[in-house]
Amino acid sequence: MRGFGGKSFSYRQVINWLAVLLVVITPVSVQQWLRIGYSLDFVKFFLFFIFLFFMLFYIFNYYDKEKLRDVDRKIIHIYLAWIVICIVRGCFEASDYWQWKNLVSASFALLLPLFCFIFSDPMASHRSLRVWFPWASLIFIFMFPFLTKDGIVFYVEPFLLLGCLLPLVPREWRWGAIFLFLMMIFIDFEARSQIIKAIVPILLSLLYYFRGVIPYAVVKFGHALLSVLPVLFLVMGVAGNQDIFSVFEMASSSAASSQADMSSRENIEGFAANTRTFMYKEVISSAVDNNYVIWGRTPARGNDSAYFGDAIAWQLRVNRYERPLNEVGFLNVFTWTGLIGLFLYCLIFLRAAWLGVYRSASIPMKIIGLYVAFHFFFGFVEDCNRFDTQNITMWMGLAMCLSEDFRSMSDKEFKAWFKSLFVIIRPQNSKWGHSVISSGETFSD
Repeated sequence: MRGFGGKSFSYRQVINWLAVLLVVITPVSVQQWLRIGYSLDFVKFFLFFIFLFFMLFYIFNYYDKEKLRDVDRKIIHIYLAWIVICIVRGCFEASDYWQWKNLVSASFALLLPLFCFIFSDPMASHRSLRVWFPWASLIFIFMFPFLTKDGIVFYVEPFLLLGCLLPLVPREWRWGAIFLFLMMIFIDFEARSQIIKAIVPILLSLLYYFRGVIPYAVVKFGHALLSVLPVLFLVMGVAGNQDIFSVFEMASSSAASSQADMSSRENIEGFAANTRTFMYKEVISSAVDNNYVIWGRTPARGNDSAYFGDAIAWQLRVNRYERPLNEVGFLNVFTWTGLIGLFLYCLIFLRAAWLGVYRSASIPMKIIGLYVAFHFFFGFVEDCNRFDTQNITMWMGLAMCLSEDFRSMSDKEFKAWFKSLFVIIRPQNSKWGHSVISSGETFSD
């Protein structure tokens, strides 16, 4: 089939290229945590555009519309149309090298939902994961001495998606996966977000392990709680009530004061330090003061920052006191695309989580739906927007929940798909049936 540039790529070649690119971009994703002090920006941007080429080639030539419902496809189309408008506006907004650089980086981060069209195909997601696991693990061994503690944690994060189903992982891989989770939890106690993101898959794995005992109502309650809490906390903060980050900090400070051991006290205070409230205040006040609440400031710009602005202006030698990227993912989407983009972005998450929990035929897919709901919640705490392996695999989870093929798999079919990911020697292509089975009223059904 003819594609871009007059070149021809078969379906298998395209998904193989995407799988290889996922492996190649993995070490580049942890560039900022390398002990070696040199820039990989050129390599990173080159990989971005190559990735985009094969993503668009797949979508225009091999994407099957039957894999997503019409309403889900339309939501993503409207979101992407708005992102394109914001990117075009950013081209007129950018005035120097740093703004153009931010425009490219932020634009690719905002285009991550394109993966919903690709990874909704079980073969495409299967190939990407089966290539990534052995090769990325091998590269990790060689990179380990050059990575800081934070870099190690971010490198292994793609394991989190399938880590939600540890009981399904073959025994020879399971202990390695458990070791990685324990490393993420204990390697750096102050890396709170990474600890939380490592604990959640373990809890979800226990949910699967005790699926015959735990009622389905627990899953429904967890999904509802994770979907509603971010909105509730945000409304409370905007209304002037004390925000949840400050409450948690005060409670932990009280607990720390009761500790006689100074080291334990410092650990508790460090773990509970409030590093988010001021970000919300800066981002919201910047949007109001500069009148971009609805439309966003485009991916070329950041939010005005009194806390970081002076250092950034001095470092970049610019007369601009903006922070182009925050740790909180949904704040970045708001700054770049306004309330319109944030609403559409959240809608994709909420829709994917709901379909995964309520419209999946298999228990593993219901658990992945709950995992997506967690990331919706956590997007208001961290989940920084970058075009990297961490975010790509997160969007793979969303794509699986949106996918008609994945959600129609039975427990047996999904288990066959999952276990075949770890067949490295003489792999065989599995064929999966896609009979639609309505979800029952008990979680063990």
